Amino acid sequence: MAEFRRSIKVYQRTALARSLRSGRPAAILLRLVATLSWAAMTGNKMSLLVGNRRYIADMQRVRTHSPVTQEAAQLLGNRVRLARRQRRWTVEELATRVGVGVATMRKVERGDLTVAIGTAFEAATVAGVVLFADDATRRRLEVGRVADQLAVLPKLVRVPNTIDDNF
Repeated sequence: MAEFRRSIKVYQRTALARSLRSGRPAAILLRLVATLSWAAMTGNKMSLLVGNRRYIADMQRVRTHSPVTQEAAQLLGNRVRLARRQRRWTVEELATRVGVGVATMRKVERGDLTVAIGTAFEAATVAGVVLFADDATRRRLEVGRVADQLAVLPKLVRVPNTIDDNF
């Protein structure tokens, strides 16, 4: 969250500097800073039309992942890269077989966490990386076992109501 706030302040400072250099009135500056702040909070692309100039604020939310998640993604990416090289395929060939672009395939191999999980799993499957179990019957047994465990558990998880009886 601190990194997110820091990026808002950087955008606010640059907007202030631009406004002061161009001699824009304070009301325009406040609208611009409010637009930038809103874009930063919502992670959306916002634009502000001032006269004949359009100011665009495009900020994406910063997402942090646990070290275990990052290591797992890097491990999967390294396994995909190893399998691809063992098959003597280029990145372009694997990307074509998976049905994605070369840039996306490079992200998968780097372990980039912005890639869709289905894309990463498909790349691993096409490259020949064993994800869960190599044997199809064992995978089906595992799916059935997990389904049985889920059947025993309640379908909805509710937060217990707490009664404030501290008068």
